[in-house]
Amino acid sequence: LFISDINTYIPIGADIEKYADDILSYILDSFDTNLPQAIIDGVQKWCNDNKMRLNTKKCKVLTINVNQPPNLILNGQQLEIVKSYKYLGFMLNDKLCCDQQWHRVKQITRSTPFLIKHLKRTGFREEILLSVYRSYALSHFAYSAPLLTSTSAKAKYEMHQYQRRA
Repeated sequence: LFISDINTYIPIGADIEKYADDILSYILDSFDTNLPQAIIDGVQKWCNDNKMRLNTKKCKVLTINVNQPPNLILNGQQLEIVKSYKYLGFMLNDKLCCDQQWHRVKQITRSTPFLIKHLKRTGFREEILLSVYRSYALSHFAYSAPLLTSTSAKAKYEMHQYQRRA
């Protein structure tokens, strides 16, 4: 499925990111209050023209620095307003705080230090232990690096401690 032509359905003033069947639209500057609904209407029109349906339950609204989030309607249903949202493995939130990404990486990789210690005790070579660390932990750190570099001092300290433990 090619979605490259969806840009022509998105109103001026909105930006869009696409990956496979995921779409993320955002507005960076001040805007006409009708723009968010116009974006949704544009995506809906593209879907109708291409004989597709949007799953309203998967469509969310995340606002940053907005006093009153807009009530946005898709297929006659109001879209859910959320405080955080996982997009392509990145945790985005309404405070632009990147600590949630660290908590997500920590949760995913929490068993890695134990695994490495267990393998070390059973006599595995250092090359194998490094390979395990790179595969199970470092890959998540590297993928998340754009957000992890902007975490709080507390989260950075926890990351440092995690690296030392592993």
